[in-house]
Amino acid sequence: MNQDPIGLLGGENLYWFAPNTTKWNDPLGLMNKCDNCSKTGVDINLVQRKPVTLVACQTGKGDNSFAQKLANELKAPKRGATENVSAVTGEVLNGGKYITFKP
Repeated sequence: MNQDPIGLLGGENLYWFAPNTTKWNDPLGLMNKCDNCSKTGVDINLVQRKPVTLVACQTGKGDNSFAQKLANELKAPKRGATENVSAVTGEVLNGGKYITFKP
């Protein structure tokens, strides 16, 4: 066993390659607070300047679309696709388009 097989020279224990996941702060996500975490919040002005585009299939399809619900909930514009979206390019397929939904 090599003390530092890939030459990173890091940490207090040179034989310790990965942390023990059962000793992490909250491996199961059950804690209701984190004493050593900071809450930064969201700058609502930044959110409202430009619509967020949801690059996912049919998020803008129909009268009560997911994009419209999200825009209403977050009180900020969102763009959703009316048809399926290419996972590679993000382009809307089958003659669809992106539509901007306002709250």
